[in-house]
Amino acid sequence: MFGDLGYTRNDVLQTPFKGVSPTDAETRFNYLMARIRVPVEWAFGDVLRYFAFVDFKKNIKMGLQPCGKFFHVATFLRNCHVCFYGHETASYFGCPAPDLSDYLVSLSAI
Repeated sequence: MFGDLGYTRNDVLQTPFKGVSPTDAETRFNYLMARIRVPVEWAFGDVLRYFAFVDFKKNIKMGLQPCGKFFHVATFLRNCHVCFYGHETASYFGCPAPDLSDYLVSLSAI
């Protein structure tokens, strides 16, 4: 997996290379990964835009509300919306959004 600098690099998570003088290869890696990471974050932004109540910084009370369930439901509904209307992330990567019935069937396999 790849995360931004807010995460710590470990055996399963790669983060951008840091440092004053990154090598050419490290700079290229950071650039290429940012080109992928940013469009993926558009989807997270949609969840907050369509379902503002899951914005943890503004609304959610950790330990007092089922935050994870709220976010899962909001993400599910956002994905259903994408099945009907598409999304810029799918367009960016050149992959069409699934049909709603295909999406729902895929969830039953989880």
